[in-house]
Amino acid sequence: MDAPAQARIAGVARALKPHGRLVGEFGGHGNVAGIATALRPSVRCMAAIRPGSPPGSFPRFAEYRRLLEQGGFTIKSIVLMPCPTPLEIGMQGWLQTFGRSFFEQFEEPERSEVLAEVLDLLRPALCNAGGVWTADHIRLRFFAERSASGRAPVGLATSMPDSWRRPWLARSATERYA
Repeated sequence: MDAPAQARIAGVARALKPHGRLVGEFGGHGNVAGIATALRPSVRCMAAIRPGSPPGSFPRFAEYRRLLEQGGFTIKSIVLMPCPTPLEIGMQGWLQTFGRSFFEQFEEPERSEVLAEVLDLLRPALCNAGGVWTADHIRLRFFAERSASGRAPVGLATSMPDSWRRPWLARSATERYA
């Protein structure tokens, strides 16, 4: 995760003026951990999960803080917070949307059986008595400011693919975003 995240942070640092603000929120460590864990017990699921690539990899609080600081940002606030989210489409709909690539590895009727097993495992923890499903989201929310030096540390930008750099390189210093 380090190299792509460093590249994104370096690109944002180049695009911002000194003291420019970076505000973000995305899945943090533990995001949908219950759902990801429910995919593992089935022997069929175990064969489908590739080692080292769990369904969804989300940064730890300290890890992302370090990446931002190394990228030339001063952290104003950063928090990892639970954000249980009621699912209007239910857990089956959520899994079919966000877990599609996982479930597509199975042919019918095995796909339906694996989905039913996962739903049975999740029901006690993520479905209330009224039948409302909740996703166990955990969000990493942060507010950072680009350092006064106006530069991201040397070396971070070199790991960014050239196609990601071009939009920012075309802008002069006065045209960069605040």
